[in-house]
Amino acid sequence: LVGEVTSVSEATIRSETGGKLTRVYKKLGDAVDAGGIIAEFENSGERAAVLQAEGAYEQAKSSRDIARLNSGQAGTSLIDTKSQALNTLSNAYSSMDDAVRGKTDSAFTSPTFNEVKFILSIPDANLSTSLESKRRLIEKTLRVRESEIKSLTQTSDLVSELQEVQQEAQMIKLYLDDLYTAYSKALPDATYTQAVIDLGKSNTQGARQSVIATISALVSAKSSLTASVTANQVAGAGSQSSGTLASADAQVKQALGAYNAALSRLEKTIIRSPIRGTLNSLSI
Repeated sequence: LVGEVTSVSEATIRSETGGKLTRVYKKLGDAVDAGGIIAEFENSGERAAVLQAEGAYEQAKSSRDIARLNSGQAGTSLIDTKSQALNTLSNAYSSMDDAVRGKTDSAFTSPTFNEVKFILSIPDANLSTSLESKRRLIEKTLRVRESEIKSLTQTSDLVSELQEVQQEAQMIKLYLDDLYTAYSKALPDATYTQAVIDLGKSNTQGARQSVIATISALVSAKSSLTASVTANQVAGAGSQSSGTLASADAQVKQALGAYNAALSRLEKTIIRSPIRGTLNSLSI
């Protein structure tokens, strides 16, 4: 039939901020899921602000937990909080292991050995070399983490362990960012058709989301454990809270508001697709 093909629905995406573009994850004609990231502006300042607001929020929650303890409303005991932290650490390792070895290793040969090789064809030799180097480092990290997870108990320094695993998860997240970029640049051939490349890209995006959720769980577990340890120390010393429970709750709400505001500013530097579809114009 002779005719014109038009979209059932179409969205024009415009940036909410100005600045220098540091990453473009998609190219013209790519399929994009709803919420998928297309590009990012330079946002190191916004990320630092989020980290600072996150610290203030954690401190406010710690102060509230102490106030609850002194008002007879203390929640979960330190033993229970440590048990939750141990579960979070175990789940974090499983999530990172699945994200790397389970979902994305199809882009490599011998991924668990030193002779790991990135096998997709991309016009960026430096990116291929960087991915191979990062994959070797991640393999060593996962092996060490697997051994350490088995030896952890409630007497271990779980706050430090949560911090270390959070840093490892951040490293894996950056590796998956680069792998996603590599898939976006990949050139189809007889072995890796466009359909195979698209599947690998989708799996990588799913792995990234899983690791991001893991990072969030680690941050929350570390905050809860720190607050519980502090509250336990205060109870043991017989100290009295300097503020009322109502005031502590108000401070938590204020800190949460500042944290959400910082996240909102960061989100404005990230260009996302509001719908699922195909990019038919990319003016970047």
